[in-house]
Amino acid sequence: MIAVPDSALGERPIAFVTSDAALDVISLGLVLTAAVPYDTSALTITRVATFPMTPTGKIAKAELRQSALAES
Repeated sequence: MIAVPDSALGERPIAFVTSDAALDVISLGLVLTAAVPYDTSALTITRVATFPMTPTGKIAKAELRQSALAES
């Protein structure tokens, strides 16, 4: 999960998911909302084919953030 600037909220959270199967991000959001005790109304869920990785094998969150900013 990363955060991008948002004029109304300050920051808006974005969750990235991968899946080989068909994934309905709307349904996933509803399941997540029911499973966690906090407000998820500002959360955006985005499907990606693969996660970008750093040379050390970690998820490259900076690349995900740049991708999210480019789409906004």
